[in-house]
Amino acid sequence: MGYLDGDTIVVDAILTKHGRKLLADGRAINPTHFALSDDGVDYTLWNTSSPSGSAGYDDYLSLLPMIEAVPSNEVMMHYNLMSLPQNTRYMPVVILPNSPNTENIFTLDNDVIKKDIAKIEPEIQNWAGQNARFNFKIMDATAINVVSHDGQLVGEAGGDPQPLEQSTPYPVTIANATHLHLLDLTVTANHKTAVTIEHTDSGAQITAYVHVLKSDTI
Repeated sequence: MGYLDGDTIVVDAILTKHGRKLLADGRAINPTHFALSDDGVDYTLWNTSSPSGSAGYDDYLSLLPMIEAVPSNEVMMHYNLMSLPQNTRYMPVVILPNSPNTENIFTLDNDVIKKDIAKIEPEIQNWAGQNARFNFKIMDATAINVVSHDGQLVGEAGGDPQPLEQSTPYPVTIANATHLHLLDLTVTANHKTAVTIEHTDSGAQITAYVHVLKSDTI
């Protein structure tokens, strides 16, 4: 990751791993949608006391360095821009009503409860749409098994998940689902991973954490 020259307006576009795979297979890339985000913008720099008046309110904002493109939305695009109806007073918020604690940490212990399941069942607030669906992005599924969902299981590159090298993070996405249930695998070392949950319509997000405690009996 690096910074682009803030003195020049540029468009920095790169292909994702999935895009490179399409090109390698000889297939065309024909984008039909795009998303915008304001990652890297510090709105506390909005300066209403600028000597230039309202024309200078964003002087400091416009001088911020822009982060160069990264081919992973786990790194960028955390704060997607979206269109909401006029007079909207509250932003959509994802909640986890069955979270065991305020930190949204789900703990699975190999030795205490066999086949214990972390049930991640989000809801959306301040959103009029019905039948909410979510994308669940597991940053490293090495120590857990997906036992229940009603979406589509995909890998990091947009296709079927592929096993990675040992000790290498294994990211998995379950797209367009209403819930995600996870079972711990037997491990000899404690394992932690984050699960980002994104509302498919609004882009609202929340992060849960799954801790798998090592087995002391093997």
